[in-house]
Amino acid sequence: QLFRDNVLLFFSVVLDFYIFSASKYAIEAHMADRDLAVYGAIFMPTSVINLVAGFVIRPYLTKLAVDWETGHLKAFRKIIMNLALIIAALTVLAVGGAWLLGIPVISLLYPNLREGLSTCRAALVLIILGGALNAFMNLFYYSLVIMKKQKYIFGVYGLVSLMAVLVSTPFVRWGGIFGGALAYVVLTGALMVLFGLIDLAGILEHKRKNPEQRNLE
Repeated sequence: QLFRDNVLLFFSVVLDFYIFSASKYAIEAHMADRDLAVYGAIFMPTSVINLVAGFVIRPYLTKLAVDWETGHLKAFRKIIMNLALIIAALTVLAVGGAWLLGIPVISLLYPNLREGLSTCRAALVLIILGGALNAFMNLFYYSLVIMKKQKYIFGVYGLVSLMAVLVSTPFVRWGGIFGGALAYVVLTGALMVLFGLIDLAGILEHKRKNPEQRNLE
């Protein structure tokens, strides 16, 4: 039963990895190796953002699951909102830091790429923004897992994976590294919006189907 409940989440994670890396694949296919190295360097901070977001979100998952199962929707929504505000605050700090200090710091880590990095400030800011959107997406993803919306999760990942196939290469051919960064933002933004809408619909549906639980709010 546990396997059946989670097999779609397994395939969703596979598609998530492709979406996360689609812009890299497009740059690898259509640009020089040095450009791929530069893109990899400015892409590195997204892993840090996702790690920090995981530390923020995951301690609350048990509480979210209990509130959902017991019908405490007000508490459930409050936790989601508070986590979203924390991610938003971290996003502002990360984007500001990327604009002011991002390229100089990354150039220190990758001195052999300094010349290529010098023209990538805007691309770095986009990558940081995409990482923040990915953090929001993860918040909504975990919420949908708690709601047992695996089919919807897989459907969204399938749709955005197709979108990744269609947009990544044209964006890279148009804008190079900046185009790849923009494609990453578009794809993570699409995931965030779709998961957020399904999340909201799930809450409204739960309230409609369980009117006896409204007194718990």
